[in-house]
Amino acid sequence: MDLFLKYLKQKLWLFVVGGIFSLIFTVSFFLYHLPVEAVIYPTLLCAFIGLFVLIFDFLRVKDRHKELAQIKSIPDAITATFPADNNIQNEDYREVIRLLCEEHNRYKSETNYKYTDINSQMLTVFFLPLVTAAIHTAFAFPIVQKLLAIFNLQNTVLSLMVTLVAIVIFGIFYGVVYKITSNAYAFVQS
Repeated sequence: MDLFLKYLKQKLWLFVVGGIFSLIFTVSFFLYHLPVEAVIYPTLLCAFIGLFVLIFDFLRVKDRHKELAQIKSIPDAITATFPADNNIQNEDYREVIRLLCEEHNRYKSETNYKYTDINSQMLTVFFLPLVTAAIHTAFAFPIVQKLLAIFNLQNTVLSLMVTLVAIVIFGIFYGVVYKITSNAYAFVQS
């Protein structure tokens, strides 16, 4: 009922204009001493047809209002800049846009959280094996030194430098692959 009253309020100007036209014809016919029935009959006929047009138009507006009410979803930051609501349809559009903005912001927030979470997981997946290998190498280094001593290779500084360079080279390789993967994931998310 509230929607119907809003609709009637929106269409009030049609009733006023139609009433003014009928009044003008009635006064004109009265001043020329013509039968007033010649104005009343067409006025009632037009009012009857207008009532059907009004009902069909209200049903169309009601259906549109229901459709827009189903997809409501957008923030006040955007709707605050809109012009004032002057009819039912504009109110529905404003509400839909507000709800869509809210949904968009929620999705962006979830995506950023997921991206941050995935990013930390990718860091772990990529660099944990490298860190584990470096730790194992550090603990195995004394044994490797003893094995190299069997072959008369006893330069500990050279062995340490070669091991560190190998770890750095693998670290750079892992970093490049991680960056490529991270960029690809970021591209897919946007």
